[in-house]
Amino acid sequence: MVTPLRKSTQKGKKYRRDSDVEAAISVVSAQSLATILARATVRHPKADGYLPSECLVYLVREALREKDESRYRALLKMLLDRCEFTLKRHVAEDAFPDAALLRTEILSDFASLFVENWANPDATKLDFYEIRFNKAFAAFYVDRVRAESSRTRPLQSYAGDTEEGSELETQSFSDDESLTNLVESDRLENASPSEIAFRDEVFDAIKRLPADERHAVTLHYRLGYEIESEDPSKRTVASICGVSGRTIRNRLARALSTLKQLKK
Repeated sequence: MVTPLRKSTQKGKKYRRDSDVEAAISVVSAQSLATILARATVRHPKADGYLPSECLVYLVREALREKDESRYRALLKMLLDRCEFTLKRHVAEDAFPDAALLRTEILSDFASLFVENWANPDATKLDFYEIRFNKAFAAFYVDRVRAESSRTRPLQSYAGDTEEGSELETQSFSDDESLTNLVESDRLENASPSEIAFRDEVFDAIKRLPADERHAVTLHYRLGYEIESEDPSKRTVASICGVSGRTIRNRLARALSTLKQLKK
């Protein structure tokens, strides 16, 4: 029997996994540890043998409930390997001075959630990871990345930007949603192999953008910062980069122009 989740919504409704996750857990629970570990190495959700991360979290927690430390450590390592793979895309070496250290700290803090669960098997902090793992993990690391970005303030004014009379400033941003969809990467569970390949192509293209454009894209589209604000105390893409909102819009316009070529 699959162990039910304990956490409840504010209205008192119990958290429930999707039916396909429940079915996958039932199947994988009957498999050997060797088979599970092999499946955990499969990265693409549409590939044969792929094990959803929600299931992997369940298996780690189940090992904790059974006090099976060797099984717990083996499964947690595979889960952390997946998380590290994700973080290498969002905490790139050229984006932060101490990117490797930041990734390590995030993974360490994430692993500590399971240590807490070891001490208290009835804890509910990890329940949502068994429902929407990508969303839960993104929420976990984004705040850390934002704080580091604010602390290091890696970019200042870019000489190629013009504050007055820029033609780019007047470019239509009607394709803004398209760029958001291109940059977002946490929708792998329902992606086809061709969509995954295209996603990888987009990320490679983002890495090749000039540093000022790449940073603006990351801050605005991935981390959710507003371009600018009338509130001087509010952290925005413009304030983090130390330039005006117009300059940020110019950078995003150039990035949009480049990334749209991938769709042709």
